[in-house]
Amino acid sequence: MLLKRVLYIFISLLLSCGDESGFLNDMSCDSDYHLENGECISNWKKIACENLTVDELPLNSIQIDEMVDVYYIESFGWSSPKKCSWRCDSQYFSDGVKCLSEGIREQCSNILPQNSHYSSPNEDGYIDRVYYEELGVYLPTTDSCSWSCNDDFYRVGEHCVNKTRVVMCENSNPENSVWDDSNLNGYLVQGYNSELDIYEPSENSCQYRCIDGYVKNLDLCFIETKEVNCENILPQNAHWSDSNSNGLLTQNYNIDENIYKPAADSCSWECDDNFIKDIDICVLENRTVNCENRVVEHSHWSSSNPNGVLVQHYNTETDIYEPNESNCAWECDEEYSLKDGVCVKEQIPIFNYLTPKFVMELYPSGEKAGNVIQGFAVDYSSKKIYTTTDMFSTNQDRIDDTLINRLSLQSGITDNCTVWGGEKALGHGQDLSIEKSNGKIYLWTGTASNRGVSRLDISNNSLQTKDIFSSDWTSATPSTSLNNRYIAVRAAKVGDGSQDYISLFNLNDLISSLSTSNTPAVVSRFKLNSAQTVGAQNFQGVAVDDELNIIYAMTGNADVNSPKLLYAYSFNGDVLSHITISIDKTLAEQYNPTDKHYEPEGLSLVKTDSGKKILYFSLIMGNPAERIKRLYAFSENSIYLGGDKAGIYDGGYLALFSSQTGSLEVHQLLKNGKLGCKLITKTFNKTAINFIGYNLNGTRYLLKEELSSGAVTINKIINRVQIFGEQVFQSDWSSGWDVFKLINTVSNSYLFHLKSSDGTVHTNRLTSNGVSTRVQEMDWSNDWNIASVCYKNSIPYLFHLKTTVGTMHINRLTDDGLISTRTDDQVWTTGWSSAECLNFTDNSYLFHYKKSSGLVHINRISNDGKISTRVFDDSIASGYTLSGSVELNGDNYISLFNPTTKKLQTYKLSTTGDTLTSTQSKTFSTAFDSMAIFK
Repeated sequence: MLLKRVLYIFISLLLSCGDESGFLNDMSCDSDYHLENGECISNWKKIACENLTVDELPLNSIQIDEMVDVYYIESFGWSSPKKCSWRCDSQYFSDGVKCLSEGIREQCSNILPQNSHYSSPNEDGYIDRVYYEELGVYLPTTDSCSWSCNDDFYRVGEHCVNKTRVVMCENSNPENSVWDDSNLNGYLVQGYNSELDIYEPSENSCQYRCIDGYVKNLDLCFIETKEVNCENILPQNAHWSDSNSNGLLTQNYNIDENIYKPAADSCSWECDDNFIKDIDICVLENRTVNCENRVVEHSHWSSSNPNGVLVQHYNTETDIYEPNESNCAWECDEEYSLKDGVCVKEQIPIFNYLTPKFVMELYPSGEKAGNVIQGFAVDYSSKKIYTTTDMFSTNQDRIDDTLINRLSLQSGITDNCTVWGGEKALGHGQDLSIEKSNGKIYLWTGTASNRGVSRLDISNNSLQTKDIFSSDWTSATPSTSLNNRYIAVRAAKVGDGSQDYISLFNLNDLISSLSTSNTPAVVSRFKLNSAQTVGAQNFQGVAVDDELNIIYAMTGNADVNSPKLLYAYSFNGDVLSHITISIDKTLAEQYNPTDKHYEPEGLSLVKTDSGKKILYFSLIMGNPAERIKRLYAFSENSIYLGGDKAGIYDGGYLALFSSQTGSLEVHQLLKNGKLGCKLITKTFNKTAINFIGYNLNGTRYLLKEELSSGAVTINKIINRVQIFGEQVFQSDWSSGWDVFKLINTVSNSYLFHLKSSDGTVHTNRLTSNGVSTRVQEMDWSNDWNIASVCYKNSIPYLFHLKTTVGTMHINRLTDDGLISTRTDDQVWTTGWSSAECLNFTDNSYLFHYKKSSGLVHINRISNDGKISTRVFDDSIASGYTLSGSVELNGDNYISLFNPTTKKLQTYKLSTTGDTLTSTQSKTFSTAFDSMAIFK
């Protein structure tokens, strides 16, 4: 730098000599400075070096950018900058002029032999050379690369020889053969033997194999199996067997014997269906011929030769067909037996080989249903039973009236009852039987005159009667036969010591005579055996089997010690058999220890669809007016007799009471929501009385409460006859209890009762002994006069309403019967006179009605116990003041009663709550002012 400065000063002095003024001017700036534009500027500065050209920058190098000094020379200006320097890239080094690599790659120069390749370390045909700076050379210096023979080649000197080669086979393969896999397609793969310098194996040693389906033997290929035509003869009515089907035999080549087996003349065969082999021919195995002998009367050909056609079988040992057509077998018809070569009628009574079985108890309904039944008839196909009950009572007001019930053969429960009285009086109603004609059912029983028969058309309650006996006969009792061909009528002949006779008539003749003055002809008549006509043997029933020509007769009185006799007679009166009935005799003594009533009533013979017969009879036991009716039967085992739902009643009850007359009527409520039989009529005090029915643990109870006195009684409902059974509770409450509701929780049942006059509320638990512990006592305001219990998701809610002002509350009820949280509180319009909750499995609805206008609203109850969506808004007839609801068989019914018109109207509510369907409309003769519906 110092040298540059000295040089600069020297050049400046030279340039300024001879120009004194310039020098003086320059001297105005310090040394190393010069004047530019009136300022002293340094004569030295740094600028970027001058870029190298492409030719100046060596290969594999990079320019070094740097700042270099330039200087100012007067009159010349600034000097040029120095050229930029350079440096080699990484892995290169400088020899001062160029950049050299540390290593180089060059292609191998030697030529590879055929079937060889370069080997390590120059597999790719290149040599890597490394520069050694000390020596100034690249090593190695040779360009001859190493090599190896390819796979499947050997190195022999500087050449590669193939390990294997493919040549054409010189030997030949026989017909139906192919070259083996070792020399596929006639080419042989040879391997080089380096020791012997030859290829092996030899070209004339190629192997072959027979094609599929051929076998090798010697130097030839023979077909393994072949089909040939059978050469032996096929007999008539024969066919080739499966081993040589269609006359073609499959032969297999036997290598050991060099022949095909089996032989073509040894084909097997079989006889066609229904033919049998006999040496070398086929003979029909069975043949059909007509029987040459004949059947006797009341017989039929047996199953071995039905319809008189015999199937014979060929006997190969005797060469004849057997059995002979003159020896066809026959059998006597059913209920006939072989005797002295002829078939005679078998008259075997059903009780000869059977013992009676208890079926079930019968529960006739209606007024006087507690009396004994006088007859019954079983309609087996429809599983129904019809019974007659004499309605005679001590006051003799209904001496000739008869109550007829229709009951279920499954349960013994009544679903219909009718009183036949007045002009349709039937008298004693002794015995009962069924006639089926043109799809209709007719019932046959006696008449009020006791000398004829009555034919009842139950489809329209019409009646035809006819006296078929003169005045010297009495106690006529008819019974139609099993297949309605005959009708047997028992009657006592007064002039013959009141002896009982059976008279048999043709049923169609008797029906034809009903509308004429003609008397049908008697087919047969006979007197009962003397054992059945003694004083203690009251006649009780008759049944006719018109297939076996047997007439059954049952006699006996109510004395437990008097025999009950069942006889079987032929149509001519011959005694075929008889037994004494004594089943459940000790039970009758237990039912009524005083008079030990044990009386047979009625007979009914039926036939099942399978043709099996059942003979039913009944025994009456128990106390007067509360008689127990038990049904029995003679039948084979495993035959359905009935009683599988014995005693199960799936309906309800309707109780109606009049405070003006004191009259109570309890009616059967069928599971379809319609009224059944009137069960009882009972008279109480002429005062307002509430009746509340309920079911507790399967036992039904009826609570009676007098509004004015507060007297309360609870009786068990024993059955449909004993509505007021055992009294389990009696108490004297205060007066004025006028609103009652039953509450059923998961654990218990409770009685909610309210005095609308002052708002007193009591809730008591119900037990089998009546009204028990009081669980809650409250004081409400007065005028709460309507209440109902709604169930939603098994939770009970108490709805209560003041009709005068329209105030409505709903409270949740606890499992302990307590009135709990209020879930709804509204003010409605006034005038709602009735409200009933109708509860389904998934939904609950509130029905409310205004008697003044007939307006009906039905609202859904929500899951949280509130009045929800209105699903029905319409009007029905006005004027109904009493209401009640009940669930029967999954359906809900609501009944309304109008005391003024005496009309009862029942509706069925749809499961959606939006449809009311009328199911019952009935007008009574009494203006009832209290109503209760219960199950």
